[in-house]
Amino acid sequence: MNNKFKIYKNLFLITQIGLVFMISVLLSIFLGNIIDEKLNSGNIFKVIFIIIGVVSGFASVFKIIMNSVEK
Repeated sequence: MNNKFKIYKNLFLITQIGLVFMISVLLSIFLGNIIDEKLNSGNIFKVIFIIIGVVSGFASVFKIIMNSVEK
């Protein structure tokens, strides 16, 4: 592999990690907000879904990193 290809591959990997984590957290905030509005429950579901989003984001990032290390 030439050096230029490695740079692009690593740049794509960093971008993918950031987007996957950000989308999982933002989607969980959005869903928690909708449930809180429907049930009029304050912010409890938003907090629960933020925690779920962060955990799932870390799990997704871990899988992406492990797949890239194996290759």
